[in-house]
Amino acid sequence: MSPRFIADFARESQMAVEALVIYEGAMQINEKMRHRSVDLGLSVFGPLIKTLSFRRIDPSVTDFVMVLRKISKAEVSCPPTQQASGQGPFLTSRTNAA
Repeated sequence: MSPRFIADFARESQMAVEALVIYEGAMQINEKMRHRSVDLGLSVFGPLIKTLSFRRIDPSVTDFVMVLRKISKAEVSCPPTQQASGQGPFLTSRTNAA
């Protein structure tokens, strides 16, 4: 499953994407180090695959971590003007909350 698909699912299920980290997996890095042909193939065909998929598929990026949070009813009912001005709950920092 791609990060884009999961983010779309999260929006449909009234969840917010709190954090997203996309990275190249350790297994892929090890294989590229052990086999030069794999590294060469990915460096040649990677940009081609990325271009042909309209930048939706990046073969060099294989793993990701996404943190989803269920949106509360108060956040859903918050008017857009409060969200934009920072008065609504969307722009509050969850790390500073006591």
